[in-house]
Amino acid sequence: MSTSLDSAPPATAEAPRTTTPLKFWALIGCLLWTFQIYVLLRWLTGPFFTPVVSGPDSPPVLMKVGIITVMVVQGVAFFGLAYLWIVRPLRRERRIGFDGMVFIAFTGFYWFWDPIGNYFALTSSYNAWIPNMGSWVNDIPGWRSPGTPGHQIPEPWLVVGPGYAASGCGPTAAQTASRPFSLTTTTDTPSPNRFGELRLRQLRTCAGRGTTRVSRSQNAGFPK
Repeated sequence: MSTSLDSAPPATAEAPRTTTPLKFWALIGCLLWTFQIYVLLRWLTGPFFTPVVSGPDSPPVLMKVGIITVMVVQGVAFFGLAYLWIVRPLRRERRIGFDGMVFIAFTGFYWFWDPIGNYFALTSSYNAWIPNMGSWVNDIPGWRSPGTPGHQIPEPWLVVGPGYAASGCGPTAAQTASRPFSLTTTTDTPSPNRFGELRLRQLRTCAGRGTTRVSRSQNAGFPK
């Protein structure tokens, strides 16, 4: 009498996923970039691309010194980080790392949403004494805050873009650079992605802080 063992049914290969989280968020990013380019093109080619003057009231000297100091410091930091994370990797490795991609995101994307808190009503604004060319806010579909060419929320984009890049990436770079001088000892093996790891930790901390403002604008020339 012979017995036979039933063989297990052959395992079926799992069908590959056709939609991954990476592709989903890449699609969201492409849609946001498309929307941003559309709004910026309307702004650059429309009547709102004109300076908003500060009006008859001049800021105090101390405020002017502070504004100019911030512009110079963050400008130097911006070009320094651009060389560190964009130019140098391209020259050495012919590619941009994670740090460079985050830097580009802060420089080319994050600042665009800086004034979005004023979508329904005016809540805050930059001082119009800072060099500006108006802003793109009134070219955003459905924008509710008041504004006419030369009399709207000023957005100093040459300051805001470098400012977000320097403030968003600069502290992480400084923290990473200071690690060799730390008095604490650790057995951790240095990670080649240390910049990226610290950056992600910082982004989680800053995600809920909203947009920053230089100062309340008391003389932006809004229509009465």
